[in-house]
Amino acid sequence: MGKLHELTGNVAAKPRGGQPRSPLERLKDWLLHLIASEPDLTLEAIVTQVFEIHGLKTSTSAVDRFYARHKISFKKKASTPANNNVKTW
Repeated sequence: MGKLHELTGNVAAKPRGGQPRSPLERLKDWLLHLIASEPDLTLEAIVTQVFEIHGLKTSTSAVDRFYARHKISFKKKASTPANNNVKTW
């Protein structure tokens, strides 16, 4: 068959996995608590807090991917009613 079969008696693929690649994973509990306690935070505000509190430089897309991995999404809020007293153009 081949060298792998001769060495191991098996030709199955090796398991995949390992350590998470995102440095945000070490802040998982803090980040999940943060969004649970302040659900109206923007991604930019979270990035700022991560840097100010933990000294970790990150991006809004990295934070968005972190929360997506943990099944948390940021929904757009319904817009406020139009103001008929002020021109908006």
